Amino acid sequence: MQGFRWLVGALTAVAVLAVLAGIGLAYMALSESQRMAERLDGLQRRLEVLAGIDGAANHYGEQVAVVLLTRREDLADLQSTRVALERHFARLSQVTRAEIERLSGRGAVDDELHTLDNARRMTELYHAIDRSTARALVLLRDGATDEAIAMFRTDVSFRLTNELQPLIDADILGERSQTARVVAAATESRQQFMVLGGVLGAAALVAALCLGIALAWGARRASAGLARQADAAAAALRAAQQRLSESEVQHTQFLTDVSHELRTPLTILRGEADVALRSEGDGSEMRLALERVQAQAEEMAELLEDMLALARTDPNDLPFSPTALRIDELIGAAAEEGAVLAEPREVTVATHVGSGPALVNGDGRRLKRALLIGIDNAVKHSPPGGRIALSAERDGDHIAIAIMDDGPGVPEDELPHVFDRFFRGRAEKEMQNRGIGIGLSIAREIVEQHGGRLWLENRPEGGAALRVVLPCEAPAK
Repeated sequence: MQGFRWLVGALTAVAVLAVLAGIGLAYMALSESQRMAERLDGLQRRLEVLAGIDGAANHYGEQVAVVLLTRREDLADLQSTRVALERHFARLSQVTRAEIERLSGRGAVDDELHTLDNARRMTELYHAIDRSTARALVLLRDGATDEAIAMFRTDVSFRLTNELQPLIDADILGERSQTARVVAAATESRQQFMVLGGVLGAAALVAALCLGIALAWGARRASAGLARQADAAAAALRAAQQRLSESEVQHTQFLTDVSHELRTPLTILRGEADVALRSEGDGSEMRLALERVQAQAEEMAELLEDMLALARTDPNDLPFSPTALRIDELIGAAAEEGAVLAEPREVTVATHVGSGPALVNGDGRRLKRALLIGIDNAVKHSPPGGRIALSAERDGDHIAIAIMDDGPGVPEDELPHVFDRFFRGRAEKEMQNRGIGIGLSIAREIVEQHGGRLWLENRPEGGAALRVVLPCEAPAK
């Protein structure tokens, strides 16, 4: 009897220790989850501030260009942009210092100190650029228009594009890398806690089973209830970690899509501003360029509304407004804006619409965006002075659209992966093309939303062809 009592006491002690260890493990897991959530929240705040700096810096360059082009004396818009940039830089330093204070003693302060130093460098660079802007405005006021424009090109536009923008892009990339590391660490931590929880659960289960054999039915029921509670706590912990991981993936994808979607209209805006600056007094050409800038600004406003809706709701709930579109007008609009993207590489964009005009039922802005992604991709892979062919042919109840370049084509082993998010082939690095590899994925989603198909293939005569097939309605009257 004494031995039996010793066995029961030992089993009870094991069970109690296992429960206490489980409670301690659950507390550690919840504490670690809270720490990861706070870390991700800090990274998200800095990404939002950096995105604001990126947009304000581009708006600053556009405002200075408009002032110089129109010789406008009212600088209220430019001053508002200056104030916004100052506030963004101050906010970046503030959230970074707050993160340094919160992370003190946790071994992750070095990254924040580097971010704080980058914020200081960006602020000093912006102040130097703004001083050049002030000098250019003084020259403009004194009637030295040519000197003012020359200073804008060399000391403002060039430094915004080649000095400040790379710093902003590097900081955004660094924050995303830190986010990825934190998510990876959270995943690893979750797996470790799950393994430890499983071991402790198994120990508790064995002890409870032995106690159930040794004790009466009531004791067995109590131990079974305890086991169920432990399983419920483990399941709740796994569910919380899963929600945290899914939320971070959606946030990262949203920021990536915003960055890519805004890059094309910003490039077109900058190209139109350059055309206007080179016009040398041709009022009609300058007016046409400014009208295009205005149209792109309106389209960017609509795009931002879409992105804000995407941040607030489910992506599938975004408004989709299909109308009857003439395919020749859609091709013409995409080719006109694509020519601005192709101009820096002296690449020409030629169009051909066969079989007469036809109608497709779709959202014109989104379909044009998909075509511009294809044109931009073709420009990046075309040699300087090359040619891009944009064509549309009716084939029964469908319209077949092709965007063809005369570049080197795509390696056969990379073709199955070109529509994967974040995939960038070997040629992208060799040609030093910018981008993160999501454009074709976005284009395919747009086309499939319209009931069509999109694929990329190599042409027998050389180069690559992006092909789009859309359902076609009756011919336009």
